[in-house]
Amino acid sequence: MKRLIFTLIVSCLIPVAALAQSSTGNLVGTVSDASGVIPNATVVIKDNATGKEKTVQTNGQGGFTVPNLDVGTYTVTVTSAGHKTHVSTDVKIEVGKEYSLPVTMEVGDVKENVTVVAGADVINNTNPELATNIGPRQLLELPLLTRNPLALILTSSGAASNPSQNTSINGQRTSSTNIVRDGININDNFIRSNATDFAPQRPSVDDIGEFTISSQNSADAGFGAAQLTLATPRGQNAFHGAAFEYNRNSKFAANSFFNNATGVFAANDPLVLAGIKLAGTPKNPRPFRNRNQFGGKASGPILHNKLFFFGYYEGLRDRVTSNKLTTTLLPGVAAGNFTYTRSDTGALQTVNILSPAFGTGITAVDPTIQARILSRLPLGNTTEAGDARNTTGYRFSQQANQDRNSFTTRIDYDISSNHSIYGVYNHVKEGNLRTDIDNSFNLTPVATQPSTNNFMSLGYRGTFGPRLTNELTGGFFRSVPVFHSAEAAKTNNFIVPTLVTNPEVTFLDQGRNVLTKNVQDNATYIMGNHSLRFGGQFQDVDINAFNDAGTTPTYTLGTNVNTPQISTAQFTNTALFPGGVPTAQRTTANSLLALLGGIVGAGSTTFNVTSQTSGYVPAATQRRIFNFKEYGFYFSDQWRVSPTLTLNLGGRYDYQTPLKMTNGLALEPVIAQGSQAYSTGPTETTSLRSLELPGHLVRRAAGLAS
Repeated sequence: MKRLIFTLIVSCLIPVAALAQSSTGNLVGTVSDASGVIPNATVVIKDNATGKEKTVQTNGQGGFTVPNLDVGTYTVTVTSAGHKTHVSTDVKIEVGKEYSLPVTMEVGDVKENVTVVAGADVINNTNPELATNIGPRQLLELPLLTRNPLALILTSSGAASNPSQNTSINGQRTSSTNIVRDGININDNFIRSNATDFAPQRPSVDDIGEFTISSQNSADAGFGAAQLTLATPRGQNAFHGAAFEYNRNSKFAANSFFNNATGVFAANDPLVLAGIKLAGTPKNPRPFRNRNQFGGKASGPILHNKLFFFGYYEGLRDRVTSNKLTTTLLPGVAAGNFTYTRSDTGALQTVNILSPAFGTGITAVDPTIQARILSRLPLGNTTEAGDARNTTGYRFSQQANQDRNSFTTRIDYDISSNHSIYGVYNHVKEGNLRTDIDNSFNLTPVATQPSTNNFMSLGYRGTFGPRLTNELTGGFFRSVPVFHSAEAAKTNNFIVPTLVTNPEVTFLDQGRNVLTKNVQDNATYIMGNHSLRFGGQFQDVDINAFNDAGTTPTYTLGTNVNTPQISTAQFTNTALFPGGVPTAQRTTANSLLALLGGIVGAGSTTFNVTSQTSGYVPAATQRRIFNFKEYGFYFSDQWRVSPTLTLNLGGRYDYQTPLKMTNGLALEPVIAQGSQAYSTGPTETTSLRSLELPGHLVRRAAGLAS
């Protein structure tokens, strides 16, 4: 079924004059004196970090606009005949935002200076955009356990999170958040359910100069309802550097309230009497952790006023354990001894369910089960789990270590006062132990997650005369996570009854290679009181995913009407079960029988195709290669009707291509009208077709600011 999405939004609250998804900011202002606005005043904007200058003239309304300024602080000098020179220092340009600078000139000699410390723009009076900037001081001085700058999203108004959901911005779905770094998309474009809290590119507080959170976005911001715009720090004329080491150690930490609430082992505790635990030791001890994040950064000039560098390295070595509570068999149960509470007296009674008297045909432990399952079950050490008759708990600490190395470098080159280029490259390589995948008794998980991420952004900014500026950005982000199990290869997998924890890891390998490519061009043309902004973005996403799930035959151990089992009549037969077995405990008996006898209640395996003509191939990996593209075009006009009134008008058109499986392995049969669909066997193939039809989005907006 074809789907055409055509959405038209007209709103007086949506801005259209904010920046597109770049790593720059804008400066707008009005120059006036006691008698009114001052046209043709000269405005010089100097970058305090690099010394680079730009010069513009005010228009007939005394206004000026300087687009595409690098993030940082500037000194703005305004001169006009018959007026003192006005100098505004510390004008802070933030990523993705517009700074409004009102300049009030005083009559006098131009050789006299009036200096004003401007600082941050507190009130946005050029558009109604909702935006919050997280600056360098917040990034470096606010305490963050993981040094992940995305954790600071919650410091902005409109951001909310709770234990049952990921962070949302102004009530929007997290999958609607678009994260860009230096103009390049760094979202997880395979799984977007936690887009606000996680970016696989792994930004850190020391390799991000600042970032802006915005919603109710402009016509020039696409591919997401909320935008997170991150900027990499850049070098300047002075050398700067830092080294850091952050240590988080359980030796200096308290145990959790709930762990402490379980208390300590008493002298008469059965585990103490059995010699398994020591009296006075905590039942739930404090988990071990020794987390080290270390590294350094340096920046400065290569050629004074021309060529600048920034370099950064961060390493993570996190040695941590996860407290796991599992279930195991009590001694003697693995030999078939089933203990229950008699229905007549409530006393404990033990019966061997492997006895031939039950007529199940299961009279001994299956040797495969003995070797693969029972021999790997540990002795219990806690009564927190199990029924205390046949099963008990086993609590242990499983390693959950993380290692990561991250490198970032940025080069900026000012070709001239009107033209500059930059390049940013980031490489992240990490390896994690996955305790959520290995739910066995392994002290060190056999499930790991190695990943490699590479990011690049290249940009050019040019000023062509006093009216036209242009910014061209292109780059890519490649994320390659792999979820791997080092469990010894098996011809099949067992799903054991919930009676005990499965000592085998049944997870099979999967992973993906996601390549996101971006190109965007943003231009600004100043025409009198109009600031015309126009451009477009292109995004191409390639996903190469593989998944071995189900390709190994999997057998679920259990009983049903088609397998040997202990019947209801037998459970009430006092010759077999003295005193009778309560109804609630009968499932445990049959689960134990299925476990010891290796009774298969169900089996499954997954077959995949490797080509359009291969048919279903046993043990073949499922490989899916997807591609989709997005195009966006916009135009906006920021019209300064008067010094106190700004009108924003604009529109945007977005187009998303169909989601295509480029290896053509999706089953999408084409059924002729009037015919019936039926299976022709496992060799039926599919044509190379799209999984999803195109979508269009047209957005038109208007806004007032004064």
